[in-house]
Amino acid sequence: MLEEAFFAGEAQPLRYAKMRDRLLVEDGKKQCYGTQIKFENQIRLPYPIADPGKVDDRRKSIGLSPLGPYLKEQFGIDWN
Repeated sequence: MLEEAFFAGEAQPLRYAKMRDRLLVEDGKKQCYGTQIKFENQIRLPYPIADPGKVDDRRKSIGLSPLGPYLKEQFGIDWN
């Protein structure tokens, strides 16, 4: 339902991305947009991302900013 609402212009891009990534991670798959974070040895890291070289293109296509600045601002994670 959230996906339908998003593509109908009735839901925010970040909410859609977080839900999609959460469902993928819970299914043991790589996330699409890099919104899901884990702690590993007391260090915050994003869960694995499908085709990370194209994550910013995917983010841009739904109206999100690039992943690097998002992770730095939200979680203090340096990502490249």
